[in-house]
Amino acid sequence: FETPPANPFGEPVAANPFAAPASGNPFDIAPGEAAPTSPFDAPAQPPAPEDPRRRRQREIFDALLPVLAELAVEVGRSVDFFRSRYPTEVIDQVVLCGGSAQIVDLDKFFQRELGIATRIANPFQSVRVASRQMDPATLDRIAPTFAVALGLAARDAVIGSDK
Repeated sequence: FETPPANPFGEPVAANPFAAPASGNPFDIAPGEAAPTSPFDAPAQPPAPEDPRRRRQREIFDALLPVLAELAVEVGRSVDFFRSRYPTEVIDQVVLCGGSAQIVDLDKFFQRELGIATRIANPFQSVRVASRQMDPATLDRIAPTFAVALGLAARDAVIGSDK
């Protein structure tokens, strides 16, 4: 069975939730389960063909995992540095924003890797948006991509009011 790679801190990187059964295991036997002794002991039905969408998700996750693991290590180092400089301060949560925050379960990955509550930013959370071109569900889905734009607009609104 495969073991997840370790990061530089010696902690295992999150296991791939899309991983296929370990190779060399034609009967898809669970760990600790006895292997069949004859072909008649094998499962009665052959395994269902793998869903192409699920296979594609696994391929994407496998491609992203090394980069995400390294990013988690770097964020962890930044958190450790902050804690060493400001030992009385507490980091309650990590907030993800931008287009990459839309990666499925990215918040759960960082929460598991960092041990800090993590959530996806919604810059429109306290902003009333009236749009006839976009339904609220779509706006909620793409909201993390607007964090910088909304911040700049808010800054211009505050600075512009002093002129």
